[in-house]
Amino acid sequence: MKDFPSEIGKLGFVFNFITYGGHQIDGLASEEFSRALLEDGALALARLQRKLRLLDSPYRTPQSYVGGPRMDAMLTASSGRTATTKAMGKGSTQFQHLVQTEVPTKVLEDWLEIWAKHYKIKGTLRVELRPHRAGSDLLELNILSSKSKNKMADVIFGSIQDLRGKNIISIRDQNTFSTEFRKKRLMTIIHLFLIHRYKGDSVHYVNPTDDNMKQTQGMKRLGIYSDVNTEVGDIIVAGINAKKVKDLLAEDQVELKNLIAKKQSAKKTASKRK
Repeated sequence: MKDFPSEIGKLGFVFNFITYGGHQIDGLASEEFSRALLEDGALALARLQRKLRLLDSPYRTPQSYVGGPRMDAMLTASSGRTATTKAMGKGSTQFQHLVQTEVPTKVLEDWLEIWAKHYKIKGTLRVELRPHRAGSDLLELNILSSKSKNKMADVIFGSIQDLRGKNIISIRDQNTFSTEFRKKRLMTIIHLFLIHRYKGDSVHYVNPTDDNMKQTQGMKRLGIYSDVNTEVGDIIVAGINAKKVKDLLAEDQVELKNLIAKKQSAKKTASKRK
């Protein structure tokens, strides 16, 4: 089926499967969403909106999308399709979707700028966050280099909440592809961002490797993890030290820069002097 369009083209036929598939996609999406609404109520809508934000889809702000980027403000304000939105103001879907509800990837990009400057790594690093595969609940965070345009590192993960309301970050796979980037706490910085963005209470490593074991023990020594449990089947469960994470996320970035530079925590040094 993957080669079907090109093979049928060799025979001189044109198969308009965009239109053909488009109707089926609309139907399938409607069926899935209507069922989810019946079962989960407004939570289904929240999930849908989150996916649109994650993909940075123009459909998340439908009023802007319908008008197109060149539609001027006067026409937008006077047109029937946006009159309700304009009247609702901050109560409109349009406005709500423009509000950042999750920590943006720009935060990690700023941290990576500090990291790259310290380790004298040339070029700009860009962060990409997207579904691991189309329709998948797993997400993929990629670190991309503007210099080589290659993937330097990635983490495949899921974010769930248990019955007690605890937020769990489930790590499925992680890789640092560039040897230049290894042993420089890059993965620690990425994990800190995931904990920050998803307000994690614990991190679970599914089918862990020896590298995962070393990393979790290292992050425990740094104080980011409060405890590491390896006796839960084929999973490493790491509890998050909320106080340490709060220190690392402080606006002055002193603790964050010390973490990147592999320096001792300023707070530990101060307590020793006392």
